[in-house]
Amino acid sequence: MPKDALLSARVRVWPVGHLPELVRDYGVTRVLLAVPSVSLRRRQEILAALEPLGVYVQSVPDIADV
Repeated sequence: MPKDALLSARVRVWPVGHLPELVRDYGVTRVLLAVPSVSLRRRQEILAALEPLGVYVQSVPDIADV
């Protein structure tokens, strides 16, 4: 596991820059986007980076939106 990956509640949390290699190396098919505090622009940038990978993306809403 790269040193910039986190482990939270037994779930590995990866930086978005690692996603292409994770999809390729581990056959990732689903990504949980759990960054409710980022700006809309950054969220759109992340989604744009995920789009060509062909993965299913689920997004955790901001607590204010729940």
